[in-house]
Amino acid sequence: MRVRLEVSGHHCHVTASDLEKLFGAGHRLRVLRPVSQPGQFAAVDVVRIKIGRGEFTARIVGPVRKRTQVEISLTEAKKFHVKPPLSYFEHTAAADVSCELIGPNGRVRRKAVIITQRHIHSDPKTAARLHLHNHQEVSVKTRGPRSLTFHRVIVRVHPDYRFRCQLDTDEANAAGIEGGEWGTIVVKNEKRKAQKKLI
Repeated sequence: MRVRLEVSGHHCHVTASDLEKLFGAGHRLRVLRPVSQPGQFAAVDVVRIKIGRGEFTARIVGPVRKRTQVEISLTEAKKFHVKPPLSYFEHTAAADVSCELIGPNGRVRRKAVIITQRHIHSDPKTAARLHLHNHQEVSVKTRGPRSLTFHRVIVRVHPDYRFRCQLDTDEANAAGIEGGEWGTIVVKNEKRKAQKKLI
């Protein structure tokens, strides 16, 4: 089973309420370019984010969400001296690291920082064809001179998703990936695993 690999750098999602606090009443996200998942896009709008001992600029990925969320890599977490949770799912309530988002019109402080667990987006039809299910853990093997296998890749199934595997910049750099390459999905043989336990 092959899957297209994508690389996701740090970015943030914001609620409609926080967007207006940051950019002013009535502001709407402006599309810079679409991303691979249908209906989602990198926005023209960017914010400054103060976190731990540092600060950086992050692009907002739209559309607006139910929860404001800032996604960074483990390298960045170490750089800023923070320990955000590793999250499998968006809109998680597990984020306990505070940050301040600063826009041209105002600022908001939220517990919103996470490191995103590597994952595969899939539409239900593709998932069924490949015998994958929501929240399943699989492995993904890459190719090339720095080939490696990523374990504990979470499958996320939703009608709005397009079949892609998303890695962060740390993972991509470790495997020498720029984005657009193909990876191979490796599914654990649960039947064989169960047999071993009986022996």
